[in-house]
Amino acid sequence: MRSLVQMISKVRRLVNDVHSQEFEDADIKDALADALENYAADLFGHNDGKRALLRYSSEFSFVADQEEYALPGDIMAVQRVEVLPDSNTSRWANVQKKNIDEYSADRLLSGFALEESSYAVGTTGLYWFDDVEEGNIRFYPAFASVNEEKYRFRYYAWPTMVDDDDGTLLNPHNDSTDTSKLPVRSDMAVEYYAAATLSFEELEDGKPIGAFGQAYANLLASICRTTARGATKSTRRYVRRTRRA
Repeated sequence: MRSLVQMISKVRRLVNDVHSQEFEDADIKDALADALENYAADLFGHNDGKRALLRYSSEFSFVADQEEYALPGDIMAVQRVEVLPDSNTSRWANVQKKNIDEYSADRLLSGFALEESSYAVGTTGLYWFDDVEEGNIRFYPAFASVNEEKYRFRYYAWPTMVDDDDGTLLNPHNDSTDTSKLPVRSDMAVEYYAAATLSFEELEDGKPIGAFGQAYANLLASICRTTARGATKSTRRYVRRTRRA
Protein backbone atom coordinates (compact mmCIF):
# COMPACT_ATOMS: atom_id res chain seq x y z
CA MET A 1 0.00 0.00 0.00
CA ARG A 2 1.01 3.61 -0.48
CA SER A 3 2.78 5.58 2.22
CA LEU A 4 1.13 8.57 3.88
CA VAL A 5 3.18 10.95 1.73
CA GLN A 6 2.05 9.12 -1.40
CA MET A 7 -1.58 9.12 -0.27
CA ILE A 8 -1.47 12.88 0.30
CA SER A 9 0.05 13.34 -3.17
CA LYS A 10 -2.66 11.13 -4.72
CA VAL A 11 -5.45 13.11 -3.07
CA ARG A 12 -3.88 16.35 -4.31
CA ARG A 13 -3.96 15.03 -7.86
CA LEU A 14 -7.56 13.93 -7.48
CA VAL A 15 -8.72 17.35 -6.29
CA ASN A 16 -6.44 19.18 -8.75
CA ASP A 17 -4.33 20.88 -6.07
CA VAL A 18 -0.88 19.64 -7.05
CA HIS A 19 0.71 23.02 -6.23
CA SER A 20 -0.70 23.10 -2.68
CA GLN A 21 -2.61 26.29 -3.34
CA GLU A 22 -5.83 25.26 -1.61
CA PHE A 23 -5.04 22.58 0.98
CA GLU A 24 -2.28 22.20 3.52
CA ASP A 25 -0.87 18.72 4.18
CA ALA A 26 -2.55 18.84 7.58
CA ASP A 27 -5.95 19.38 5.92
CA ILE A 28 -5.48 16.33 3.72
CA LYS A 29 -4.23 14.23 6.67
CA ASP A 30 -7.39 15.13 8.60
CA ALA A 31 -9.53 14.24 5.58
CA LEU A 32 -7.72 10.91 5.22
CA ALA A 33 -8.23 10.14 8.93
CA ASP A 34 -11.96 10.87 8.67
CA ALA A 35 -12.12 8.83 5.47
CA LEU A 36 -10.45 5.85 7.13
CA GLU A 37 -12.99 5.95 9.96
CA ASN A 38 -15.90 6.06 7.50
CA TYR A 39 -14.34 3.28 5.42
CA ALA A 40 -13.99 1.07 8.49
CA ALA A 41 -17.60 1.73 9.44
CA ASP A 42 -18.71 0.80 5.91
CA LEU A 43 -16.69 -2.43 6.03
CA PHE A 44 -18.24 -3.26 9.39
CA GLY A 45 -21.71 -2.68 7.93
CA HIS A 46 -21.10 -5.33 5.26
CA ASN A 47 -21.38 -9.03 6.15
CA ASP A 48 -18.32 -9.91 4.08
CA GLY A 49 -16.30 -6.74 4.46
CA LYS A 50 -16.40 -6.80 8.26
CA ARG A 51 -14.27 -9.95 8.26
CA ALA A 52 -11.27 -7.79 7.39
CA LEU A 53 -11.61 -6.03 10.75
CA LEU A 54 -11.61 -9.20 12.90
CA ARG A 55 -8.66 -9.95 15.17
CA TYR A 56 -7.70 -11.48 18.49
CA SER A 57 -6.62 -9.39 21.41
CA SER A 58 -3.66 -10.14 23.62
CA GLU A 59 -4.20 -12.62 26.43
CA PHE A 60 -5.01 -11.14 29.84
CA SER A 61 -4.95 -12.63 33.32
CA PHE A 62 -7.93 -12.62 35.66
CA VAL A 63 -7.65 -10.90 39.03
CA ALA A 64 -9.16 -12.47 42.13
CA ASP A 65 -12.51 -10.95 43.18
CA GLN A 66 -12.53 -8.56 40.19
CA GLU A 67 -15.56 -8.49 37.90
CA GLU A 68 -14.91 -5.52 35.61
CA TYR A 69 -12.21 -5.49 32.91
CA ALA A 70 -11.22 -3.08 30.13
CA LEU A 71 -11.85 -3.75 26.45
CA PRO A 72 -9.12 -3.18 23.84
CA GLY A 73 -8.76 0.50 23.03
CA ASP A 74 -9.36 0.04 19.27
CA ILE A 75 -12.51 -2.04 19.62
CA MET A 76 -15.54 -1.50 17.39
CA ALA A 77 -17.55 -4.46 18.62
CA VAL A 78 -17.00 -7.75 20.44
CA GLN A 79 -17.60 -10.89 18.43
CA ARG A 80 -16.91 -13.23 21.34
CA VAL A 81 -15.07 -13.53 24.64
CA GLU A 82 -12.95 -16.59 25.39
CA VAL A 83 -11.43 -17.95 28.56
CA LEU A 84 -8.53 -20.32 29.18
CA PRO A 85 -9.63 -22.10 32.36
CA ASP A 86 -6.16 -23.08 33.59
CA SER A 87 -2.57 -23.71 32.53
CA ASN A 88 -3.23 -27.41 31.97
CA THR A 89 -5.27 -26.88 28.82
CA SER A 90 -4.70 -25.05 25.55
CA ARG A 91 -8.38 -25.10 24.61
CA TRP A 92 -10.08 -21.74 24.81
CA ALA A 93 -13.74 -21.82 25.85
CA ASN A 94 -16.37 -19.39 24.63
CA VAL A 95 -17.94 -17.32 27.41
CA GLN A 96 -21.65 -16.73 26.92
CA LYS A 97 -22.93 -13.16 26.92
CA LYS A 98 -26.06 -12.40 28.92
CA ASN A 99 -27.95 -9.31 29.95
CA ILE A 100 -28.82 -8.97 33.58
CA ASP A 101 -32.54 -9.68 33.04
CA GLU A 102 -31.81 -12.97 31.24
CA TYR A 103 -29.36 -14.00 33.94
CA SER A 104 -31.82 -13.24 36.75
CA ALA A 105 -34.57 -15.21 34.98
CA ASP A 106 -32.27 -18.21 34.43
CA ARG A 107 -31.33 -18.26 38.07
CA LEU A 108 -34.95 -18.17 39.16
CA LEU A 109 -35.97 -20.93 36.77
CA SER A 110 -33.04 -23.14 37.77
CA GLY A 111 -33.54 -22.68 41.49
CA PHE A 112 -30.18 -20.87 41.75
CA ALA A 113 -28.49 -24.10 40.68
CA LEU A 114 -25.98 -22.66 38.20
CA GLU A 115 -22.51 -24.02 38.77
CA GLU A 116 -20.95 -20.75 39.84
CA SER A 117 -17.80 -22.38 41.18
CA SER A 118 -17.02 -24.32 38.01
CA TYR A 119 -15.25 -22.83 34.99
CA ALA A 120 -14.31 -25.97 33.08
CA VAL A 121 -14.78 -25.91 29.33
CA GLY A 122 -18.44 -26.41 28.50
CA THR A 123 -19.89 -25.39 31.86
CA THR A 124 -22.41 -22.59 32.27
CA GLY A 125 -20.78 -21.02 35.31
CA LEU A 126 -19.14 -17.92 33.76
CA TYR A 127 -20.88 -15.16 31.82
CA TRP A 128 -19.98 -11.73 30.55
CA PHE A 129 -22.12 -8.61 30.59
CA ASP A 130 -21.89 -5.14 29.06
CA ASP A 131 -23.92 -3.40 31.77
CA VAL A 132 -20.94 -1.32 32.91
CA GLU A 133 -19.35 1.93 31.74
CA GLU A 134 -18.37 2.18 28.08
CA GLY A 135 -15.05 0.56 27.30
CA ASN A 136 -15.41 -2.19 29.92
CA ILE A 137 -17.12 -5.53 30.32
CA ARG A 138 -18.04 -7.50 33.44
CA PHE A 139 -17.48 -11.17 34.18
CA TYR A 140 -19.77 -12.86 36.69
CA PRO A 141 -19.21 -14.47 39.03
CA ALA A 142 -15.71 -13.23 39.78
CA PHE A 143 -12.95 -15.71 40.45
CA ALA A 144 -12.52 -16.08 44.22
CA SER A 145 -8.93 -17.10 43.52
CA VAL A 146 -6.88 -17.36 40.36
CA ASN A 147 -4.43 -19.90 38.98
CA GLU A 148 -3.22 -18.64 35.59
CA GLU A 149 -6.74 -18.33 34.17
CA LYS A 150 -6.76 -16.00 31.16
CA TYR A 151 -9.23 -14.31 28.84
CA ARG A 152 -9.08 -12.77 25.38
CA PHE A 153 -11.35 -11.06 22.89
CA ARG A 154 -12.22 -11.85 19.29
CA TYR A 155 -13.31 -8.45 18.08
CA TYR A 156 -13.75 -5.98 15.25
CA ALA A 157 -11.06 -3.28 15.43
CA TRP A 158 -10.88 0.29 14.22
CA PRO A 159 -7.89 0.68 11.89
CA THR A 160 -5.07 2.93 13.04
CA MET A 161 -4.43 6.08 11.05
CA VAL A 162 -0.92 6.42 9.64
CA ASP A 163 1.22 8.67 11.85
CA ASP A 164 4.54 8.40 10.00
CA ASP A 165 5.23 9.87 6.57
CA ASP A 166 6.61 6.54 5.35
CA GLY A 167 4.01 4.44 7.13
CA THR A 168 1.12 2.70 5.41
CA LEU A 169 -2.36 1.58 6.45
CA LEU A 170 -0.84 -1.85 7.07
CA ASN A 171 2.10 -0.47 9.04
CA PRO A 172 0.91 2.92 10.33
CA HIS A 173 3.88 3.53 12.64
CA ASN A 174 6.50 2.46 10.07
CA ASP A 175 8.03 0.12 12.62
CA SER A 176 8.59 -2.86 10.29
CA THR A 177 5.54 -4.62 11.68
CA ASP A 178 2.25 -4.90 9.79
CA THR A 179 -0.35 -4.46 12.54
CA SER A 180 -3.36 -4.23 10.25
CA LYS A 181 -4.99 -6.71 7.88
CA LEU A 182 -6.93 -4.25 5.79
CA PRO A 183 -7.73 -5.53 2.29
CA VAL A 184 -5.70 -4.63 -0.75
CA ARG A 185 -6.82 -1.28 -2.28
CA SER A 186 -7.94 0.10 1.08
CA ASP A 187 -5.62 3.05 0.51
CA MET A 188 -7.39 3.81 -2.77
CA ALA A 189 -10.80 3.70 -1.10
CA VAL A 190 -9.66 6.07 1.64
CA GLU A 191 -8.16 8.46 -0.94
CA TYR A 192 -11.40 8.59 -2.93
CA TYR A 193 -13.43 9.29 0.21
CA ALA A 194 -11.00 12.02 1.31
CA ALA A 195 -11.17 13.61 -2.14
CA ALA A 196 -14.96 13.55 -1.99
CA THR A 197 -14.89 15.29 1.39
CA LEU A 198 -12.42 17.96 0.30
CA SER A 199 -14.48 18.56 -2.85
CA PHE A 200 -17.62 19.13 -0.75
CA GLU A 201 -19.56 16.57 -2.76
CA GLU A 202 -23.30 16.34 -2.28
CA LEU A 203 -24.31 13.89 0.43
CA GLU A 204 -27.07 11.31 0.50
CA ASP A 205 -27.68 9.52 3.80
CA GLY A 206 -24.43 11.04 4.97
CA LYS A 207 -22.38 9.60 2.09
CA PRO A 208 -20.85 11.52 -0.85
CA ILE A 209 -22.56 10.80 -4.16
CA GLY A 210 -20.42 12.80 -6.61
CA ALA A 211 -17.75 11.38 -8.89
CA PHE A 212 -15.35 10.53 -6.06
CA GLY A 213 -18.17 9.21 -3.90
CA GLN A 214 -19.29 6.88 -6.69
CA ALA A 215 -15.71 5.73 -7.27
CA TYR A 216 -15.43 5.02 -3.54
CA ALA A 217 -18.74 3.12 -3.42
CA ASN A 218 -17.79 0.96 -6.42
CA LEU A 219 -14.38 0.19 -4.97
CA LEU A 220 -15.86 -0.62 -1.56
CA ALA A 221 -18.26 -3.11 -3.15
CA SER A 222 -15.38 -4.74 -5.05
CA ILE A 223 -13.24 -4.95 -1.90
CA CYS A 224 -16.09 -6.62 0.01
CA ARG A 225 -16.58 -9.15 -2.77
CA THR A 226 -12.86 -9.93 -2.77
CA THR A 227 -12.90 -10.31 1.02
CA ALA A 228 -15.75 -12.80 0.71
CA ARG A 229 -13.91 -14.84 -1.88
CA GLY A 230 -10.73 -14.81 0.17
CA ALA A 231 -12.56 -16.00 3.28
CA THR A 232 -14.07 -18.97 1.49
CA LYS A 233 -11.32 -19.73 -0.99
CA SER A 234 -11.32 -23.33 -2.12
CA THR A 235 -8.29 -25.46 -1.32
CA ARG A 236 -9.09 -27.96 -4.07
CA ARG A 237 -6.28 -28.54 -6.53
CA TYR A 238 -7.04 -28.67 -10.21
CA VAL A 239 -4.77 -30.65 -12.49
CA ARG A 240 -4.60 -29.82 -16.14
CA ARG A 241 -4.82 -32.95 -18.27
CA THR A 242 -3.60 -33.28 -21.82
CA ARG A 243 -6.12 -34.39 -24.38
CA ARG A 244 -5.72 -37.92 -25.64
CA ALA A 245 -4.91 -38.34 -29.29
